[in-house]
Amino acid sequence: MDALYIIKHNKIRKFILAGNSYFTVMNVITDNKLTFHVIRPKEKSPWFIWATNKKGKYCFLGTIFQRDSGLEYRFGWKKGRFTKDSIINKSFEYLWRKMLSNSLPANIVFYHEGKCGRCSKRLTDPKSITRGFGPHCFSILTKRWKATQV
Repeated sequence: MDALYIIKHNKIRKFILAGNSYFTVMNVITDNKLTFHVIRPKEKSPWFIWATNKKGKYCFLGTIFQRDSGLEYRFGWKKGRFTKDSIINKSFEYLWRKMLSNSLPANIVFYHEGKCGRCSKRLTDPKSITRGFGPHCFSILTKRWKATQV
């Protein structure tokens, strides 16, 4: 995968929660890869997490809720095709905990798909590709991040 598409560890949280992000997580030691799509339909709604199954199709995995105590991930057993004990769910729970505590291992690499993390439009400018957001979405998100300190 191209180094331009790597999301730095300190930027992953912002990218995932931007509103319409697609990303692949790779363990460089085992070469295992998992792909996710996190979408937030409206500003005040929760985030919905989709993950690819063995056939490469996206299936519902769970939901991220904004609580007074912070962000909370919940497995979505009612709508999903994954089980609570599935590798994909356990992996996402692990990555989520590590990301929130800023303690992701160095062997974990996040890649975006060359699309804006907020609107999913194809990125063409190298600077936009590097940060994972187009210029318009980046300016909107920067204002939002400063206001909420996500």
